[in-house]
Amino acid sequence: MTNFCMYIKTQRALFLLLIALLAGCGGGASPAGSSTNSSTTPTNQSGTSNTNSASESLDFVSFWNQTISNEYSNIGTMTGYSYKDFRNVSLQSKVISIDKTNQITTLEITQNNHGAQNGDILYLSGINKSLHGIISQNYNNSFSIELKNLDVYRITIKGVSSQPVQEDFFADVTYKYKECTGKQNINQSPIELTTILVDGYILYKTKTEVNTVLNNCSPPSSQFVTNRYYKMVNCSNCATNYQLVRQEIIGGLYSEPDSKFKIPDGLIKIGDSGQIGTLNSYSNSTRVNNQGKSVISYETYFEGCCSPVVVVKSKTYDSNGVATVEVKDYYSKIIAKSEVPYSLTKTVASYFNLNRNEMVVEFSSKK
Repeated sequence: MTNFCMYIKTQRALFLLLIALLAGCGGGASPAGSSTNSSTTPTNQSGTSNTNSASESLDFVSFWNQTISNEYSNIGTMTGYSYKDFRNVSLQSKVISIDKTNQITTLEITQNNHGAQNGDILYLSGINKSLHGIISQNYNNSFSIELKNLDVYRITIKGVSSQPVQEDFFADVTYKYKECTGKQNINQSPIELTTILVDGYILYKTKTEVNTVLNNCSPPSSQFVTNRYYKMVNCSNCATNYQLVRQEIIGGLYSEPDSKFKIPDGLIKIGDSGQIGTLNSYSNSTRVNNQGKSVISYETYFEGCCSPVVVVKSKTYDSNGVATVEVKDYYSKIIAKSEVPYSLTKTVASYFNLNRNEMVVEFSSKK
């Protein structure tokens, strides 16, 4: 089993707005039939969609200050995935049942040694003809797999079959294998004033501890503690905001932002996106041995009709400039309760390794 988390801790730092590292992230034992590849992950897996044409705005400085300064504890459920591609593979499809009421058809798909398990995700693409009387558009999609055996599984597709005969066809196939599960607990201390003076500013400090327990991924348990230091500065369109000065992972890397690191000033519109800056990482505070960098950016959108979501993204590169992982933190707010600050609801880490490992953390409680 590949030890992704320990590799990250010793080789590079991931700057996340609230959590120190995505502890336990990425990889572990490969499922049966898994192989390495470098293809692109299917685009239809994205969870970010939905825009609202209304000119709603967001005070990004307020969002930033709240998420940095608030004490909180958050518990999340983790799931690890990997991907495998088959290009222009021969498949066989058979109609099992037709549900005219719900306008769906259950199909049995045959592909020898597909390697999938019950509940894994199937992505189909490249199908340019109707099958069983159902338009190709409905096939070029993602489906949850109901496993039958090593060569056969079932999927449910939108549409009512008018030709329930066996069909042979070719398609590009990607499987999203579920590899491991676990729990993650994040605890952040309230921000505190220190006696450290930098450039005439007294620094503020936060401490974030991440504890992770995993099944079938390595390591089975881990703990990361990160200290971050901020100075409180004025901005042109707001009062003041916390500006990151340094980040120290206990037993790990030391990081500092470059001179262009700056959060959006004042109000932004929901639907806006942009870059915040770059966090440069070193083996220690001497800043001699460069270990790479993380480019921090953001995007905003509406979930459903009216719930605003802020996504803070961190794309990390090694010392040779090769992208290694991108982490997306999703912060949500109930728009009907304006006094409620944004909460971290989900984190997704996507690795640029051969198996394109992915770790998803769904946070269910916060206090």
